[in-house]
Amino acid sequence: MQESIPVQWKVATDPELSNVVQSGETAALAVKDFTVKVDVTGLEAGTTYYYGFSALGGYSLTGRTKTTSTGMAEHLKFAVLNCANFQTGYFSAYRNVAAINDLDAVIYLGDYFYEAPDGAFGNSELVTNRPIEPKNELVSLDDYRLRYSTYRLDTCLVRLHQQHPFIPIWDDHEFANNAWVGGASNHDPATEGDWEDRKSAAKLAYFEWMPIRESANQQIFRSFQFGDLVDLFMLDTRVEGRQEQVVSVLDTLLESPERTLLGAAQKNWLKEELQMSSAKWKIIGNQVIFSKFNTGWLTLLVPQQNYFDFESLFLDSWQGYPAERQEIFKFISDEDIKNVVFATGDIHVAVGFEVAEMPNTVELVDTGGLQMIPLYSPSDSYDPESGKGALAVEFVSPSITTPNFDEIFGALAASLVQNLLNQELTVSGINAGNPNPHIKYADLIRHGYYLLDVKPDSVQANWYYNPILLPEQEMTFDQAWYTLDGENRLRQASEASQPKAIQDIPAPPEPPLFTSLPEEPELPETISFFGIYPNPFRNQARLHYGLQSAEPLSIKVFNAGGKLVRQLSQKKQAAGIYTLPIDMNGLPEGMYFFQLETVSGTATIKGLQVVR
Repeated sequence: MQESIPVQWKVATDPELSNVVQSGETAALAVKDFTVKVDVTGLEAGTTYYYGFSALGGYSLTGRTKTTSTGMAEHLKFAVLNCANFQTGYFSAYRNVAAINDLDAVIYLGDYFYEAPDGAFGNSELVTNRPIEPKNELVSLDDYRLRYSTYRLDTCLVRLHQQHPFIPIWDDHEFANNAWVGGASNHDPATEGDWEDRKSAAKLAYFEWMPIRESANQQIFRSFQFGDLVDLFMLDTRVEGRQEQVVSVLDTLLESPERTLLGAAQKNWLKEELQMSSAKWKIIGNQVIFSKFNTGWLTLLVPQQNYFDFESLFLDSWQGYPAERQEIFKFISDEDIKNVVFATGDIHVAVGFEVAEMPNTVELVDTGGLQMIPLYSPSDSYDPESGKGALAVEFVSPSITTPNFDEIFGALAASLVQNLLNQELTVSGINAGNPNPHIKYADLIRHGYYLLDVKPDSVQANWYYNPILLPEQEMTFDQAWYTLDGENRLRQASEASQPKAIQDIPAPPEPPLFTSLPEEPELPETISFFGIYPNPFRNQARLHYGLQSAEPLSIKVFNAGGKLVRQLSQKKQAAGIYTLPIDMNGLPEGMYFFQLETVSGTATIKGLQVVR
């Protein structure tokens, strides 16, 4: 088996890669799933660069990246993304973010993919057109690797990685649903093996496939400095130290001071980093919501469900670890740490919070049995009109495609809840008060992202949304909310943040031409796309193609000498998107090319490498 493939790389200041500032050679290794990373040193701070790789006679797409700034930056901008399920929608949001030319980085807050089996967690209209591999739930290292490679077939995601540097963290679905340090809610050791083996496999695949520096202990909590303007702290609230979740607010363990979400080492690190930071803004990239999120009031709308069940909905977040949340809040207060901004994902909704220790108080009126009616009163420590008492703000990003409230509970119910989240509630003549006065903005229905615009005097979140059931959908701006230096208060902006004065040149849409192979012919009109993945591969690859109309077709495999070595005949197929496994067992190591023939023409892919 070929264990190593030489790969050349170069970094330049121009998209044509002519003004090269660094270059070298590395290797794509079989033990790393033939993924390649290069940590380039000696680059200028706050500068846009372009890079490319070449191997096996061809070039990669040219990528664009940017180094972090030094000194007092005047304007920074980040896209904040999370939660992308391949089979519940198209990744149009990625394509739209890729088209932005003044981002400093993409902050990715986890759930980059979902570990569920094919068709188990998808929209029935899209499952056929967006097949995923492997078909089973992810358990082994090969499973996780193959799921990453399937997601990277999405052209919108390809373009996003091409145009912007990533600062990612994982959440639970890069492992298994509701993961914690010692297990997950849907991990069954009897059928899925040892949790440590599964967790190790997921971590290894993550560090292979994601743009993140290698770490000897595979820790992802880390910090980034953007001059004197921003210190960015990325947390691991999932598998670094999280103890098992409780599932009910009635559980006596909930309030235990020993329960931890971060673990001792990470918590001490975060406190020290916050204390030592001299940056104007301290941004905490965080998988799960930090703010209190009152949901027990939903029993007023659905009296057949009890208060405690509704109040237990978000115990996978910081709300399920209240003693540690209070410890962090007290630390921010006692140390007088100013301008803290939480950037959060996970819950598939958009929310803007003023982070208050006690946004209100609640009195439970017993109506018999477990049925309790909550009555909310203003808090002595927080004024929602002025923001006094809030010690930070929190901006929550909606999901890219993962189901949100309307897709789970219906559009009518989601709209009703959205309208009542921060309202005085009156039920049966009783004034129940405002359950969430610290929520200043909420959208429970739409999919998208927000752009975080950072200046010395303000931080503003701009929320954008797009439909997900059709490809190529454009984004729509909805609202923007900002906080001023020293305030910890959210105000609505009159418009979206303006673009930066300087826009970067996008990386080109096509790679440089192959150097040792002929240029690919154009596709026939009836074939929308034709690709094979991965490359290189050992015994099996997956051929992906799209037909614009019903076509009889055949697939032929040739060796480098032009000899036909395999032929796969397909019957007439309807228009659509198809995935077909290609078996290369029994064929020697070397270069191959594939032809897809239809009555309207032939498409050819060259430079496919089989390794043994």
